[in-house]
Amino acid sequence: MMPPDSAPMNVNLPNSGRRMNATKTRAEVLNIIQKISTADSEDSVRLMTRLAVRKAGAEHFIYSTFRLSDSGHEFGSHHYFEDCKAEWRSIYEERKWYMNDPLIEYAKLHTEPTLSSKIIPITRGQSDMMAAAACHGFRSGIIIPAHSRFGSHDCLSILFIGSSSEPACMEQHFLSNRITFRALAMELMDWWRNHFRAVAIQKFKIKEFELCVLEHLSNGKTVAEIAAILETRPSTLYHRLAILKDKLCAVNTGDTVHQAKANGLLG
Repeated sequence: MMPPDSAPMNVNLPNSGRRMNATKTRAEVLNIIQKISTADSEDSVRLMTRLAVRKAGAEHFIYSTFRLSDSGHEFGSHHYFEDCKAEWRSIYEERKWYMNDPLIEYAKLHTEPTLSSKIIPITRGQSDMMAAAACHGFRSGIIIPAHSRFGSHDCLSILFIGSSSEPACMEQHFLSNRITFRALAMELMDWWRNHFRAVAIQKFKIKEFELCVLEHLSNGKTVAEIAAILETRPSTLYHRLAILKDKLCAVNTGDTVHQAKANGLLG
C-alpha cells in the first residue's frame, strides 16, 4: 500500500516528465545549432538544419537569403536552401510567387517571429501561394526574419519552418520554441555570410595580406599608416594596391574598398 503523500507525486509525474523531455530536446537542438558554424559544405548545413528542425517537432523548412540591390528598393539576389516537398519549389518558381511573397513582405519590415496564420494575404496571388504552401507541408508554420549587412548591402534572411499538422495542434509549439528557431536562423545567416565571403575570396583570388590591407583601408587608415602597421614599405603597399585594384576591376583606392564591400569581402 502506497503512503498517502505519494499520490500527488504520481499525479505530477507525467507533466514533470514532459518538462524534462522538452528541456532535454531543447538542449539537443541547441547543441546541433552550435555545430552549424563548423559545417564545411551546404549539404552538411542542410542535414544539420533538418535534424534540428525535426528534433524540435517540425517537418519542413525553407531558408532564403536576399541582398538589397543598389537601388535600395529591390532584392537583387537570393538563395534558397530547403528541406520540403520537391514540387513546392518548382511551383513557387514557375508562378514567380517570390515577386509578391507575403512572407518576404512581412520579413522586410519586421524582426520578430510570427505564425504563418497571422500573415494576411492582400492579393489573389498571395492567397494562392499560401493555399499551395498548406498543401505542400506548410499547413502551419512560423516565420523567423533575420537582418544583417553583407558587405555594403543590407541582407535579409528568412527561415520558414512548417508542419502538415493543423495550426491548432502546432502553433503553440512553434511559439514556445521561437527562441530556439531564432537562434537557428541567426546561425544559418552567419554561416551563409561567411560562405559567400569565402566564395568571393576564391573568385577574386584575394590573399590574406590583401584582406588585411582592405580592412585597414575601410577603417580610414592611410597607406603610410598601414605600411607602418604591417611593417612594409609604402612603395610595396602601393604595388599591392595596384594588384588589388586590377583584381576587383576598381578605378582607384576608394573604389577598391567599395568593390570589396559590394562583393562581401568586408563587413
